[in-house]
Amino acid sequence: MDKSIQTEISEEMHVQIVMSLPLYVNGTLAGAEYQSVKAHLAQCKTCQQEIATLQKLEAAIQHQETKTDWQPGPAHLQSIFNKIDASEQTLAQANEKSMSIWQTVRNGFSAFLEAPAALRWTVVAQSALVVVLSVALVAWIPDASQTNFQTYSSEGLPVNTDNPHIRIVFSETMQLSELSSLLADISATLVEGPSPLGVFTIQLNSDHADLAEILSTLRQNEQVDFAEIIN
Repeated sequence: MDKSIQTEISEEMHVQIVMSLPLYVNGTLAGAEYQSVKAHLAQCKTCQQEIATLQKLEAAIQHQETKTDWQPGPAHLQSIFNKIDASEQTLAQANEKSMSIWQTVRNGFSAFLEAPAALRWTVVAQSALVVVLSVALVAWIPDASQTNFQTYSSEGLPVNTDNPHIRIVFSETMQLSELSSLLADISATLVEGPSPLGVFTIQLNSDHADLAEILSTLRQNEQVDFAEIIN
Protein backbone atom coordinates (compact mmCIF):
# COMPACT_ATOMS: atom_id res chain seq x y z
CA MET A 1 0.00 0.00 0.00
CA ASP A 2 1.23 3.46 -0.80
CA LYS A 3 2.72 5.20 2.31
CA SER A 4 0.78 8.39 1.63
CA ILE A 5 -2.51 6.50 1.63
CA GLN A 6 -1.50 4.65 4.80
CA THR A 7 -0.53 7.91 6.47
CA GLU A 8 -3.86 9.49 5.49
CA ILE A 9 -5.78 6.51 6.90
CA SER A 10 -3.71 6.68 10.10
CA GLU A 11 -4.44 10.42 10.57
CA GLU A 12 -8.14 9.86 9.94
CA MET A 13 -8.18 7.11 12.56
CA HIS A 14 -6.33 9.38 14.96
CA VAL A 15 -8.98 12.07 14.54
CA GLN A 16 -11.73 9.52 15.24
CA ILE A 17 -9.90 8.33 18.34
CA VAL A 18 -9.53 11.89 19.62
CA MET A 19 -13.26 12.48 19.16
CA SER A 20 -13.97 9.29 21.14
CA LEU A 21 -11.72 10.18 24.06
CA PRO A 22 -14.46 12.01 26.10
CA LEU A 23 -16.63 8.92 25.84
CA TYR A 24 -13.69 6.78 26.91
CA VAL A 25 -13.06 8.95 29.97
CA ASN A 26 -16.69 8.98 31.20
CA GLY A 27 -17.01 5.22 30.65
CA THR A 28 -19.67 5.25 27.94
CA LEU A 29 -17.46 3.69 25.28
CA ALA A 30 -17.66 -0.13 24.86
CA GLY A 31 -17.01 -2.98 22.50
CA ALA A 32 -14.66 -2.69 19.55
CA GLU A 33 -14.46 1.08 19.85
CA TYR A 34 -13.26 0.81 23.44
CA GLN A 35 -10.58 -1.72 22.49
CA SER A 36 -9.48 0.38 19.51
CA VAL A 37 -9.09 3.49 21.67
CA LYS A 38 -7.28 1.56 24.39
CA ALA A 39 -4.81 0.08 21.87
CA HIS A 40 -4.23 3.54 20.35
CA LEU A 41 -3.57 5.09 23.75
CA ALA A 42 -0.84 2.56 24.42
CA GLN A 43 1.28 4.05 21.63
CA CYS A 44 0.08 7.67 21.20
CA LYS A 45 1.52 10.17 23.70
CA THR A 46 -0.59 13.00 22.31
CA CYS A 47 -3.80 11.16 23.12
CA GLN A 48 -2.40 10.12 26.49
CA GLN A 49 -1.94 13.83 27.36
CA GLU A 50 -5.45 14.55 26.09
CA ILE A 51 -6.81 11.77 28.31
CA ALA A 52 -5.02 13.29 31.31
CA THR A 53 -6.53 16.70 30.58
CA LEU A 54 -10.03 15.26 30.21
CA GLN A 55 -9.70 13.33 33.47
CA LYS A 56 -8.70 16.52 35.34
CA LEU A 57 -11.66 18.35 33.82
CA GLU A 58 -14.06 15.58 34.85
CA ALA A 59 -12.63 15.56 38.38
CA ALA A 60 -13.10 19.34 38.65
CA ILE A 61 -16.71 19.06 37.46
CA GLN A 62 -17.48 16.30 39.97
CA HIS A 63 -15.88 18.35 42.74
CA GLN A 64 -18.00 21.39 41.84
CA GLU A 65 -21.17 19.31 41.83
CA THR A 66 -20.26 17.87 45.22
CA LYS A 67 -19.50 21.36 46.57
CA THR A 68 -22.83 22.84 45.47
CA ASP A 69 -24.81 19.94 46.88
CA TRP A 70 -24.86 21.57 50.33
CA GLN A 71 -27.01 20.46 53.24
CA PRO A 72 -27.44 22.48 56.48
CA GLY A 73 -25.67 21.05 59.48
CA PRO A 74 -27.32 20.29 62.84
CA ALA A 75 -26.13 23.56 64.40
CA HIS A 76 -27.56 25.59 61.52
CA LEU A 77 -30.90 23.79 61.72
CA GLN A 78 -31.05 24.33 65.48
CA SER A 79 -30.40 28.06 65.01
CA ILE A 80 -33.32 28.27 62.57
CA PHE A 81 -35.60 26.36 64.96
CA ASN A 82 -34.62 28.70 67.83
CA LYS A 83 -35.55 31.77 65.75
CA ILE A 84 -38.91 30.24 64.86
CA ASP A 85 -39.62 29.44 68.52
CA ALA A 86 -38.68 33.01 69.56
CA SER A 87 -41.02 34.50 66.94
CA GLU A 88 -43.90 32.27 68.04
CA GLN A 89 -43.29 33.17 71.69
CA THR A 90 -43.31 36.91 70.91
CA LEU A 91 -46.58 36.54 68.99
CA ALA A 92 -48.12 34.55 71.83
CA GLN A 93 -47.12 37.24 74.37
CA ALA A 94 -48.66 39.98 72.19
CA ASN A 95 -51.91 38.02 71.89
CA GLU A 96 -51.93 37.39 75.65
CA LYS A 97 -51.43 41.10 76.36
CA SER A 98 -54.27 42.01 74.00
CA MET A 99 -56.53 39.44 75.64
CA SER A 100 -55.59 40.70 79.11
CA ILE A 101 -56.62 44.28 78.20
CA TRP A 102 -59.91 43.03 76.79
CA GLN A 103 -60.40 40.86 79.87
CA THR A 104 -59.80 43.89 82.11
CA VAL A 105 -62.48 45.83 80.24
CA ARG A 106 -64.90 42.93 80.53
CA ASN A 107 -64.16 42.51 84.22
CA GLY A 108 -64.73 46.22 84.81
CA PHE A 109 -68.03 46.14 82.95
CA SER A 110 -69.11 43.02 84.86
CA ALA A 111 -68.20 44.67 88.14
CA PHE A 112 -70.29 47.71 87.15
CA LEU A 113 -73.31 45.53 86.40
CA GLU A 114 -72.92 43.63 89.68
CA ALA A 115 -72.60 46.83 91.74
CA PRO A 116 -75.60 48.11 93.78
CA ALA A 117 -78.19 50.10 91.87
CA ALA A 118 -77.42 53.29 93.82
CA LEU A 119 -73.74 53.13 92.87
CA ARG A 120 -74.55 52.50 89.22
CA TRP A 121 -76.89 55.52 89.10
CA THR A 122 -74.20 57.66 90.74
CA VAL A 123 -71.66 56.70 88.07
CA VAL A 124 -74.19 57.36 85.28
CA ALA A 125 -75.07 60.76 86.73
CA GLN A 126 -71.41 61.75 86.99
CA SER A 127 -70.80 60.70 83.39
CA ALA A 128 -73.79 62.72 82.20
CA LEU A 129 -72.56 65.74 84.14
CA VAL A 130 -69.15 65.50 82.45
CA VAL A 131 -70.82 65.42 79.03
CA VAL A 132 -72.98 68.45 79.85
CA LEU A 133 -70.00 70.44 81.11
CA SER A 134 -68.03 69.56 77.98
CA VAL A 135 -70.83 70.77 75.72
CA ALA A 136 -71.20 73.96 77.72
CA LEU A 137 -67.46 74.63 77.54
CA VAL A 138 -67.45 74.21 73.75
CA ALA A 139 -70.47 76.51 73.41
CA TRP A 140 -68.82 79.15 75.62
CA ILE A 141 -65.65 79.37 73.53
CA PRO A 142 -66.09 82.35 71.17
CA ASP A 143 -66.21 81.68 67.46
CA ALA A 144 -62.99 82.81 65.83
CA SER A 145 -64.92 83.85 62.73
CA GLN A 146 -66.84 86.41 64.82
CA THR A 147 -63.71 88.00 66.27
CA ASN A 148 -63.28 91.67 65.39
CA PHE A 149 -59.84 92.58 64.10
CA GLN A 150 -58.55 96.13 64.30
CA THR A 151 -57.01 97.60 61.16
CA TYR A 152 -55.12 100.83 60.56
CA SER A 153 -58.39 102.60 59.78
CA SER A 154 -60.54 101.27 62.64
CA GLU A 155 -59.73 103.94 65.20
CA GLY A 156 -63.01 105.82 64.78
CA LEU A 157 -61.50 108.78 63.02
CA PRO A 158 -63.97 111.37 61.68
CA VAL A 159 -64.61 111.17 57.95
CA ASN A 160 -65.29 114.31 55.95
CA THR A 161 -66.92 113.25 52.68
CA ASP A 162 -66.29 116.68 51.17
CA ASN A 163 -62.52 116.32 51.29
CA PRO A 164 -60.70 114.47 48.49
CA HIS A 165 -60.06 110.73 48.94
CA ILE A 166 -57.21 108.74 47.46
CA ARG A 167 -57.10 105.00 46.88
CA ILE A 168 -53.57 103.73 47.63
CA VAL A 169 -51.62 100.46 47.73
CA PHE A 170 -48.51 100.30 49.88
CA SER A 171 -45.49 98.07 49.46
CA GLU A 172 -45.31 94.93 51.59
CA THR A 173 -42.21 96.35 53.29
CA MET A 174 -44.01 99.53 54.43
CA GLN A 175 -43.52 100.09 58.17
CA LEU A 176 -46.11 101.72 60.43
CA SER A 177 -43.71 104.53 61.26
CA GLU A 178 -43.13 105.19 57.55
CA LEU A 179 -46.88 105.22 56.94
CA SER A 180 -47.47 107.72 59.74
CA SER A 181 -44.70 109.97 58.44
CA LEU A 182 -46.07 109.85 54.87
CA LEU A 183 -49.60 110.74 56.01
CA ALA A 184 -48.24 113.63 58.03
CA ASP A 185 -46.28 114.94 55.05
CA ILE A 186 -49.36 115.10 52.82
CA SER A 187 -51.72 116.04 55.69
CA ALA A 188 -53.99 113.02 55.23
CA THR A 189 -55.82 110.48 57.39
CA LEU A 190 -56.23 106.76 56.80
CA VAL A 191 -59.99 106.11 56.79
CA GLU A 192 -60.45 102.64 55.27
CA GLY A 193 -58.55 99.44 54.55
CA PRO A 194 -56.90 97.31 53.88
CA SER A 195 -59.31 95.57 51.54
CA PRO A 196 -58.85 91.87 50.67
CA LEU A 197 -56.64 93.09 47.83
CA GLY A 198 -54.57 95.29 50.15
CA VAL A 199 -56.08 98.63 49.08
CA PHE A 200 -56.30 101.53 51.56
CA THR A 201 -58.32 104.75 51.37
CA ILE A 202 -56.93 108.01 52.74
CA GLN A 203 -58.71 111.34 53.18
CA LEU A 204 -56.97 114.66 52.74
CA ASN A 205 -57.47 116.93 55.70
CA SER A 206 -58.06 119.96 53.48
CA ASP A 207 -60.36 120.36 50.49
CA HIS A 208 -57.98 122.98 49.01
CA ALA A 209 -54.93 120.68 48.82
CA ASP A 210 -52.89 120.52 45.63
CA LEU A 211 -53.96 117.07 44.38
CA ALA A 212 -51.41 116.93 41.59
CA GLU A 213 -48.53 117.63 43.99
CA ILE A 214 -49.84 115.11 46.53
CA LEU A 215 -50.20 112.40 43.87
CA SER A 216 -46.68 113.14 42.65
CA THR A 217 -45.36 112.84 46.21
CA LEU A 218 -47.12 109.53 46.73
CA ARG A 219 -46.07 107.99 43.41
CA GLN A 220 -42.43 108.98 43.92
CA ASN A 221 -42.37 107.24 47.30
CA GLU A 222 -40.68 103.80 47.08
CA GLN A 223 -43.18 102.31 49.54
CA VAL A 224 -46.21 103.26 47.39
CA ASP A 225 -47.14 100.89 44.56
CA PHE A 226 -50.33 102.63 43.40
CA ALA A 227 -52.22 105.87 44.06
CA GLU A 228 -55.31 107.43 42.44
CA ILE A 229 -57.91 110.05 43.38
CA ILE A 230 -61.42 108.78 44.11
CA ASN A 231 -63.26 112.14 44.35
